[in-house]
Amino acid sequence: MKRRFIFSMLLVLSVLLLSSTGYSQKQVSDFGALKIRAVGDNVGLLFLFEGEGPHVVAFGSETPDITVIDPRGPGLGKIIDDKVHNAADGPVVTIINTGPHRAGSNAEFPDVTTIIAHENTKAAMAKLEAFKGANAKFLPNKTFTDTLSMTVETVGAGEGTNRIDLHHFGPGHTNGDTVVVFPSLNTVYMSDLFPGRAVPPIDTANGGSALKFHDTLSKAIATLRAEYGFLGEDAGLAVADASKPGLKIVMPGREPAPPGPYVPMWLFPSVLDEYASFINELVIAVKDAFEKGKSVDEAVDGLTLPDQYKNHDMEHARTFVEAAYSELKR
Repeated sequence: MKRRFIFSMLLVLSVLLLSSTGYSQKQVSDFGALKIRAVGDNVGLLFLFEGEGPHVVAFGSETPDITVIDPRGPGLGKIIDDKVHNAADGPVVTIINTGPHRAGSNAEFPDVTTIIAHENTKAAMAKLEAFKGANAKFLPNKTFTDTLSMTVETVGAGEGTNRIDLHHFGPGHTNGDTVVVFPSLNTVYMSDLFPGRAVPPIDTANGGSALKFHDTLSKAIATLRAEYGFLGEDAGLAVADASKPGLKIVMPGREPAPPGPYVPMWLFPSVLDEYASFINELVIAVKDAFEKGKSVDEAVDGLTLPDQYKNHDMEHARTFVEAAYSELKR
């Protein structure tokens, strides 16, 4: 137990979160500023790493088969790998990239054997300087189109075979956004398809779509509800079909977790329905501004949404409006 705890803490400390637009040397070296979260009831298997920008997730316990999801930008990989190697019986061997902005340090994991991403994400990554020349071998060597399931053997906490399911539902932040489900932990990591209660950034250069975001998210919600079931709906903690694992924890891509070292509960799946409604209202407002001939500046300044969304973060409203206007002009 003590060894597992030490490994868990060191693994957590090994991963930094950076914004999609860049990072500083201070962010690379300042581990003291990190917020550490062990997610779910089965403490010791799933970890969230909070800092500035999008989240990073790691799955594994006392096992050499450590999976890191979105290890972020250059300069961080060696730090992550060294700390994991020193704390566990082996290094990080599997990486999952849920989008091209979350993949820059792949080349800094020398023992990685499997790198997984959606086929569109791989294509976008291939354009990045981080994967030119010899580093092209650190592009994903395993891709998928719609879904992919993988298994991870763990010992210690949660000992046994654990499944990780990857899903792609369509264009959102990019055209390769991946949702990661941990069925045995009743948890789904939404990455950029649900950054949190905020306007999502849209990367049009990599196939993102403001106008299609709602449809993609709605498809994701319907599929997750049908395949896994949602716990916590209507204040209940059971799913109608007992054969389904039931999802009770939603991990957003950016929104901070509740305070404390552990996150036994975070957001119930019902938050996804609320977010889909928010995106729908946002698109309606932007389309209305476009049809009235308003400029992007006027549309951003005049965005008016129902009061229930007044606390949603509007930081990326301009990029969303710009993306929507570009699509509407086609």
